[in-house]
Amino acid sequence: MRSITDLAARPAKLPRKERFVADVQISHGFMHAGYPIMMQTNSAPALINVKEAYKSGLWGAIHELGHNQQRGVWEFPPHTTECTCNLWSLYIHEEVLRFNRANAHPAITLEKRQARAKMYHSGGKDLKSWRMWTALETYMQVRTDCV
Repeated sequence: MRSITDLAARPAKLPRKERFVADVQISHGFMHAGYPIMMQTNSAPALINVKEAYKSGLWGAIHELGHNQQRGVWEFPPHTTECTCNLWSLYIHEEVLRFNRANAHPAITLEKRQARAKMYHSGGKDLKSWRMWTALETYMQVRTDCV
């Protein structure tokens, strides 16, 4: 959580605790952000197993924590709603869990990143297709060590 607040440029002590609630039936999707963050019960063991987190990652859980950090003033809805929350997933995987970027999530291998960029450019660079992973590529390029 310290790294979550560091990236958000917020004080380490948040106004309320971030909590995860696991249930067999949640109101929307596999996981969803909010207070508390909801997740399917089969996700709970991975969330509390530190060795497994360092081995397999926690992309989904961190993605939801990222949603809780998003602010409307720097979003470009609907294009970045599912993108900028992944800045936290990427950051935590690289800086805390020490994953190589290409191994942090199957969608950000170098091959998939290059294929998406090529498809976006050949498709006329239409804003309608600048979403989630394609938009995340834009943010990833801001870092000097993104390749």
